[in-house]
Amino acid sequence: MWHIGVVGLAALLVYREWRQPAGIATTWWVAILGGLMYGFTYFCIFLEGQTVVVGLPFALIIALLALIWGRKKVAQQPILAFFFVACLVAVILFGGC
Repeated sequence: MWHIGVVGLAALLVYREWRQPAGIATTWWVAILGGLMYGFTYFCIFLEGQTVVVGLPFALIIALLALIWGRKKVAQQPILAFFFVACLVAVILFGGC
């Protein structure tokens, strides 16, 4: 149940950032460092909970969304940049399993 909560909260934060951007420049070292840690944690909770069927598609959707349609936005939307890095890390780790 809490895995759905993790996905739901992430979706809510990405949606809010997409609709009402913070309007501040992304500090990339912070987004990358935080994204690496969160992406690894995201991977671990879904792998350990045996709910990869929930975690992997969501991470793939967020990574592709940010990469394709949000490419120009991530420089001014730090939360989107954070979740892009985190989901990209998670997808790479899921792919290695």
